[in-house]
Amino acid sequence: MSLNLISLILGLSCLVAGEAFSASLDDVKVCEKTLKARAFSPEELHPSFKMVGQPSVKVTGRQTRSSQQEFILELTGREWSSAATSKLSANTPQGDPRAIIFILGPELAHFLGFSFIDEKHMTVPSLESFNEKVLLLNEALVKLGYKPIPVRMYLTHKAFANNETYSREFADKGGIAISPDLAIFLHDVSFHMPTVAMPADFLNSVIQFSSAHYHFIKFLEGQISQSRGKNRKAYTFALPLLRAAEPIFLDNLLGATVRTLFENKTDSDFNQDSARILTLLFENFFAMDTFDNQRLDVLTMVLSRFDHMNNSVMYVSEDPEDHISQEEIYTILKNLLSKFMRQNPGFNWRQPIPKYEGASFIADTEARLLELQAALNKIRAGDGN
Repeated sequence: MSLNLISLILGLSCLVAGEAFSASLDDVKVCEKTLKARAFSPEELHPSFKMVGQPSVKVTGRQTRSSQQEFILELTGREWSSAATSKLSANTPQGDPRAIIFILGPELAHFLGFSFIDEKHMTVPSLESFNEKVLLLNEALVKLGYKPIPVRMYLTHKAFANNETYSREFADKGGIAISPDLAIFLHDVSFHMPTVAMPADFLNSVIQFSSAHYHFIKFLEGQISQSRGKNRKAYTFALPLLRAAEPIFLDNLLGATVRTLFENKTDSDFNQDSARILTLLFENFFAMDTFDNQRLDVLTMVLSRFDHMNNSVMYVSEDPEDHISQEEIYTILKNLLSKFMRQNPGFNWRQPIPKYEGASFIADTEARLLELQAALNKIRAGDGN
């Protein structure tokens, strides 16, 4: 099952990361087009938006609670949820900033800085405050024998993180980009900050897969200058596709998972069939739908992603003597992956294919919420808050 990656790629721009790329054999560099649009810190509380459609909320002020900065959102539309998107990207719907309150529950959300003031106003924490509270939860989780939350949020310098930063930060630190542009900041509040509610084992697996993908890309980049002939042509063809794959796969996975967890809490018609979207997302990200073997390694995972991306690109050589077939590209890439795994023992792992399924994942998330609540209770018992 594909996530309609074709439509995302044919536009020749990675909307997730705000960075253009070329899939030609003659140009393997990702274009470093710096966004010229105004980007500002949420700390400035700028009231204007660069959006297509009508946003349903605005930032009206800020307050200090327990020495932590919080922003105040005011409902300006009929509903909190809005499909309005940033003019910088059609892939950034505002969403519903209340999502984390419904997913975590009001008590945990309040601790992190999300709470309702009244029916038309709610608070959202500053990024610094949010990360500090996650750190406190992690300290308590470890003391209780539970696994810590493996992700953190970081503020990008521009409206979007570029592909390199987006992939590296998540692969090496579990970092999730939060935009300083308020229009996209609201999207991140709705779709990405609630990631902290997901089961730790799941998030650790996502980070492990993303790390393998990112570090193979760096290995591939280093091989191009040393290669010749068909190897060089295959590498230069595969590189931009694999560069674009990680932000697309990751953003789709985390954002759609948050949306489904939110719907599970708010939609009375939600059922096991509704959770099937999660099963399909997991099959794509973890390459469960591509290979028949029951154990997964870096080679099969990267080749699966290459297959998905390559479905949208047809290579046609203008010079008959310069021809390289898709089969040759695939074989050359497979051989390079084997070399990468031999030279990097840390990525030479084979593990059972994760058996993630929508309904059971929701149940695992509920169990994780009990762990987070226990951590919060421990924090309160220790400091009196």
